[in-house]
Amino acid sequence: MTNLQHCRKSRGISQSELARQAGVNVRTLQDYEQGRKNINLAAAITVQKLAEALDCASLELLEDE
Repeated sequence: MTNLQHCRKSRGISQSELARQAGVNVRTLQDYEQGRKNINLAAAITVQKLAEALDCASLELLEDE
């Protein structure tokens, strides 16, 4: 489970709701959660929007490499 997925699930937010709140395409969000896209390589603004929607720090969403 990715950090993004863990944060989202622990807050009880669906993928579609998080995508809407963060202004991110739901498919992109799914790709980050499934590891098909590396969130560490995402635009900083995207990570920031996701973090704000989840009420967490941006660094919490990044993966250890």
